[in-house]
Amino acid sequence: MKNYYFLLTIVILFNYFIGVYSENANYIVNILRKETDKTFDDEKPEIQLKIEELVNDRMNDIYDVIEENKESYVLENGEQDQKLEELETNPLRKRGDKKFKYKFFNPRSKYNHSKRSVENEDTEYIPIKSKLINHVCPINNYYAINVYLSDDIVETVCHLPNVISCEKSFNYELYDNVHKEDFDYEIIRKKINETDVSEQYIDFYPNFLEAICNDDVIGYEYNPTFRYPVSAGKGIDIYIIDDGFITYHDDFDTYEGTEDERTVACDAISSIDEIILTDEETKNSCFGVFDEEDNAYVEPYHGVGVSSVAAGKIYGVAKKANIHDIASDLSHISVLRAFDFIMLNGKPHKTVINISLGSTTFYHKSVDDKLAELIKNGFIIFVGAGNDNKNCCASKDSEEFFAFTGYRKAIAVGSASTNYGSVGYTKEEFSNYGDCVDIFAPGDVVMASFYYGTIDSKEEYSIHESGTSFSSPIAAGVAASIMSENPEYEFDNESMRKVLIGLANKGSIKGLKADSNTPRRFINNGKNKIITSSSLDNDENKCGINSSGKKIICDEGCCSKEGKCISIFSDQVEKCLIENGCQSDYGFCTTKENSIAECEIEIENNKECLFEISTELNDEDFLYCENYDRNGCTSFFGSLNDPWETNRINICSIARNFKDFGFINTMDIAKYYKYDDICREDIQTKYKKLCENEASDYKKCFIDNEVLNIYSKYRSRELDSLKDNEIQSLRKACIDFKSDYCVDFRSRKNQIVLTYPSCELFRHSSYYNMDQIFYEEMRRIKDRGNDFMNFCERFIEYQESKCDNILEEYDECLPIFTTTNTTTIGEEEEELIMKNCSIFKSEKCQSFYENKYNLIPLCHNYTMTMKYEKSELLINFEDTVNNYKNICDNVEFNDEMKEKIISDCKNELQNNECLFDYDPKMKDEDIASYCELFRSEKCNKEYTFSNGVCKLAQTYYNNNNKNNNNNTDTEIVSMLNEYERKYSINYHLCKMSKEEVIEKCETNLDDYYDCTLLKEDSPDDIYYNCLYYFNDDACQKFYEDPYKDFPECLVAERYQSFNIFSKNDIKWEYYNENCPKIIEAGYNLLNEPSPTNNDFDINSTTTTITDIDSTPTLFV
Repeated sequence: MKNYYFLLTIVILFNYFIGVYSENANYIVNILRKETDKTFDDEKPEIQLKIEELVNDRMNDIYDVIEENKESYVLENGEQDQKLEELETNPLRKRGDKKFKYKFFNPRSKYNHSKRSVENEDTEYIPIKSKLINHVCPINNYYAINVYLSDDIVETVCHLPNVISCEKSFNYELYDNVHKEDFDYEIIRKKINETDVSEQYIDFYPNFLEAICNDDVIGYEYNPTFRYPVSAGKGIDIYIIDDGFITYHDDFDTYEGTEDERTVACDAISSIDEIILTDEETKNSCFGVFDEEDNAYVEPYHGVGVSSVAAGKIYGVAKKANIHDIASDLSHISVLRAFDFIMLNGKPHKTVINISLGSTTFYHKSVDDKLAELIKNGFIIFVGAGNDNKNCCASKDSEEFFAFTGYRKAIAVGSASTNYGSVGYTKEEFSNYGDCVDIFAPGDVVMASFYYGTIDSKEEYSIHESGTSFSSPIAAGVAASIMSENPEYEFDNESMRKVLIGLANKGSIKGLKADSNTPRRFINNGKNKIITSSSLDNDENKCGINSSGKKIICDEGCCSKEGKCISIFSDQVEKCLIENGCQSDYGFCTTKENSIAECEIEIENNKECLFEISTELNDEDFLYCENYDRNGCTSFFGSLNDPWETNRINICSIARNFKDFGFINTMDIAKYYKYDDICREDIQTKYKKLCENEASDYKKCFIDNEVLNIYSKYRSRELDSLKDNEIQSLRKACIDFKSDYCVDFRSRKNQIVLTYPSCELFRHSSYYNMDQIFYEEMRRIKDRGNDFMNFCERFIEYQESKCDNILEEYDECLPIFTTTNTTTIGEEEEELIMKNCSIFKSEKCQSFYENKYNLIPLCHNYTMTMKYEKSELLINFEDTVNNYKNICDNVEFNDEMKEKIISDCKNELQNNECLFDYDPKMKDEDIASYCELFRSEKCNKEYTFSNGVCKLAQTYYNNNNKNNNNNTDTEIVSMLNEYERKYSINYHLCKMSKEEVIEKCETNLDDYYDCTLLKEDSPDDIYYNCLYYFNDDACQKFYEDPYKDFPECLVAERYQSFNIFSKNDIKWEYYNENCPKIIEAGYNLLNEPSPTNNDFDINSTTTTITDIDSTPTLFV
C-alpha cells in the first residue's frame, strides 16, 4: 500500500497530459476492502456481500463529490456536460427527516434486491441505474467501477478511502489494415497427426487456409486444398470481442438438425456505461460502435470478418466451433465488462477468446489483473500484435506500451505470408513484432461480408482484407480445432501456447529486425500432407521421359539419375553433378570442378559484397549498405539462398558444398535476411535518429505534445482559466516558435540540418530522403503551424496585458548601479552596491533571472511603446543580469561594510517573526495560528528578500577563502542553512495539504525505504535487516539526521508513521548492539524452532537477545 498515492499521482498526471480535447472523461476506479480478501468469486457469500456494500458506499461518496462539483463539468463551449442531466432527474437527497443513499444497480450482483446485512433505520436505500457511476466487474480481490470525472475532481475521488488506483479510459483500435499436470505434448502431436482429416478445395484468393496446413517446403508449389481435422472445433466456444456481428451469411451456418449443430450468435453488447444481453433480434445483428457525426451505428464488417476467418463454414479454420460475439464500443471499460461476462458464462478449458483490437497506451493494472484471472481460470486468449510495423513489446513503464501484447499474458499473433516455392515466410509490412509475439499467421485474407443494405440476405459475398486482426482469429481457430480433437485434455493458455509452438514451422521469417528477438514461427495445424514413397515413385511425378512419352523438365533444380527433381538447396545436391548421373536435358547439371571454378569467378565479380557488418552499425557499415543494391549484393546473396528472389541459379550455392569459400559459406538464409533488414531499415533508422539528435536544439521550434494539448484545450476558449504550469509552458513555446531562429529553421530545415555530419551521411540514403528528418514534427507544423502562430499572438497579447503588474512586482529586481568598477568604490557607492546586490542575491530575484522564459521576452514590445525608465535593462535583459553577477560576485567591500553585511544578515535570520520552531507535539490550533502569519503577504515578501544579504555575505566569504586559502567562519553558512530548513518545515506545514506532504515524503524517501527496516515480522526479517540494510553506509548516513534532507517527512509523520528512526532512538540502539551477534549466528541458526518465535516484537522494550552459543533464537 506504501506507493499507491505516488503511483496514483503519476497515473493522473500522465492521463492529464495525454488528454487533448476533453476535460471530462471516464475512469476505472479500483476499490479494495482488505488486502487479505481472496479473489471475489472465490470468497464466501457473506464476504462478497460486504465487498459489494463497501463498493456501494464508496460509489455514494463519489456521487456526492460529482454533485458538489458539477460546475467543474462545464465544457469548452461554456455549456454544462449533458451527462450531468442525470443529477436533475434523480430524487432529492433527503425525504423528510429520513436520509437515504443510492443502491447502485449491479448486473453482476446476486444481492440487488436484498436488504443490507446491517439495517439502518435512519437511512433508506433507493435503487439507481447511473451512467455517471456504475459497476464494471471484480478483479482478483478488488472491484472496478466506472466513473465519469472532470479534471478538477479526479484527485479528490482517487484519494477516497479504499480507492487503490484510478485509470483513465481510452479507446482501442481495430487491427485491420485500412497448464495441467497430465499434459503431454508428444502425445498430443502424435494424435493430431493420426486423426481423420477433411479437405476443402479453395477457389478464392488469397488462399490463406492452405498456408496453415503445409510444411515450409523448398520448391513447394501452390496447393488449393485446406486440410483440417474432422472435428473442426466442434464443442469449443470461440468468444470474439469486436465491433459487432451479423449472422445472416452462409459462412455462419449453424448446421441445424445435424450432429454438428452449433451456436452462432451475438451474446451481449458492452459499452462504457453497461453490458446488456441480446434479445431475439440483436443476437443475430448487434452493433457496438456509434458514430456521433452520422448519428448511427457503424456496420460491424470487422467483427464479421474476424468471426468468419476464425470459425466460418467457408472462410474459417474451426468450421464447427460455436461463435459467441460480444459487441463492444471499443472503450477499455467495455472490454473489461466483456472479460467478466466471459468469466461468468464461458466454459473453462473449452473456451477460446479472440481480441483483434488494441493500441499504444499506458499500462492498466485492471486489464493486466483481469487477463491473469481469466487465464488462471482456464480460458485461452489470443490477441493481434497490431499493424504499426513496430516493436509491440515495450515494458509497462514505457510510453510505447502496447495493449494487449505488452501485458505478456495472451498468445500474441503477428502477420506473415508464405513464400510459395521458396524458403520460409515474410513478415507482412504492417505487422508489429517483438519478443512477446509468440507466433505468426496469415494476415492477408478473404472473409465474409455484406453488400450495403443486404444484411438480411444470405448472399455469399466476400471481401479481401489484411491485418493482424485476422491473424489472431486464425490462430484461435487452430487452437479450437486442436481442443476439439483432444476432448479428454483440459488445455489452458500455457499448454496451448506450447502445442502451437511445437507444431509451428520454425526457421526464418524474412523482414524481422535482427535485434528484435522476435521468435520466427509460422502457425501450423498439424495436418501437413504426407508425401509417401509410393507417391514419389509414381511415374507421373518423375522427370525425364515418362511412360507416356511426355517430357518432364525440372524448372527449379536438377533431374537426378533416378528421375527425381532435386532442389539445389537440398541435402542431395550431389545428385546435380554430371558425374553422378544428372540428366542435363531435363534440368540444371554441373560438375564439381566446374561449379568451384565458376563460383570463384562469381565471387570475384561480387567482391564488393563480401563484407562483415559490425554489431555497432558504424559509418563504414552505412556506406556499405548504401551500395548494397547498387553493387548487386541483394541479388547475389538472394540467389545463394532463394532462387525466387532473382529467378536464377547461383553456382556458389552448389560449389560451397564442396569447398570452403569463407564468407560465402556463412551467407545462409538467416544471414541474408539479416543483411537485408540492416541495410534496408535498421542502419537507416539509426542514422535518422543520430541526425535528429545532433540537430536536437531545433526541437524547440516545433509543437510538442504537452503544448499541443494546451493549445487544443484553449484555442477556442478564454485564456483567463489557464493554469500556472500551462502559462509557463506556453511562454517558452511561443517565444521559441515566433523567434527568427525558429522561423528560419522551419523555412529551410533540410539545408540547416545538413550542416551536421550524421545528417550529411543520411542524405546519401538509398531508402529515405531528408524529408524523413523531423517528419512527424514538420507534418504537425504543416497541419497546425499557422493556427498555432495565431494562438501564440493571442496568448502574447493576453500576457502583455499583465506587463504593468509584472513590471511593478519585479521592478526592484532591476536595480540601477552607478558604477561597474568593483575595486575602487566610494562610501556612498559601496552602500548602494550592498543594497542592490542584496536584492540581486535574493530568492525572488534569482528565480526571476534564472527563468529564461519569464514575462520579460513577452513584454519586450510592450516596453518599447511605453515610458519605462528601465526599458533598456529589459531589452538587454541577459547582458543586464550578467553585469549584476559580475559586480556582486567580485565587489571588494571595506572592513566596515563587511561587518555591516554580516550584522544585517544575522539580524535578518535571528529576528524573523514569520518563522516558528516546529515541535511534533504541537497542537493543531497552535500550528494554525503560526501558519496564518507565515502565509501573510508581509511574510511572503520578507522571505523572498531576507536571505539576499546573507547570500551576499556567503559570496564574500567564498571569495575571501578562495583568494587567501584560509578556513572561513562558517557561522553565516550554518545560520542560513538552519533558516532554510526552518522555512522548509514551515512551508510544508502551512502551504501544502496533508496528502501532498505524505506523497512527497513517500517519493523522496523511496531510495531509503529499506533503511527504515519496516519488515520485522520474524527472526528471518531481523537477520536480513542486519545483513543487508542496517550496516549499509547510505543507511548509516541516513540515521545521522534522517530529516536533514527530508524535512517534509518530519511534517508527514504528523499524519502517519513512516518508521523513520535515528541514532538517538531505541530501535537504532537495539540493532547496533545486536546485529553483530545476529549476523554471526547466521540464517540457519536463527530459524531453528523456538517456543517464543510467535511472540517476537522488535518494538517491545523487553526485547532481548540470548547468548548466541546457548540458544540461537530471538525471543521476547
